[in-house]
Amino acid sequence: MGVQSSRSHRFTRREFLLLSGAALTMAQPAFAGGQKPKIGYLSWFPESMKGDLDRFREGMEKVGYTESDYEIEGHFTGGNPRLTRDIARKLAEEPVEVFVVVVTPAIHIVKSATQTIPIVMYTANARSPLVLYRAYRTPVAI
Repeated sequence: MGVQSSRSHRFTRREFLLLSGAALTMAQPAFAGGQKPKIGYLSWFPESMKGDLDRFREGMEKVGYTESDYEIEGHFTGGNPRLTRDIARKLAEEPVEVFVVVVTPAIHIVKSATQTIPIVMYTANARSPLVLYRAYRTPVAI
């Protein structure tokens, strides 16, 4: 199964700033407890889209957090459902404090891998590209 990485799938810096802020909000309990929260970043896109993860890190810096404040484990699965499922399960078992998931197929896989870890989702949906799924599974569009 191939994955297209056309310009329409490239996210803006503003969108990644929103994504970063949402991830921080969901990881807030770990910060409050003095822990270094771990973020599981899972993208359906191939490694060639690694610039998205860099923009996510930039967004984190813009809201006041450097990588010394949090840990991030980033994965790009290239549209491979089995690989996406295996990584989602692995991250859920570690566990991470929050999932940041890019694009709908990966989102569905992560939602089936955890019932307790908050999920910040980024989709290509122009109406509401950023959605949070709290541990109790209520979606909140941003």
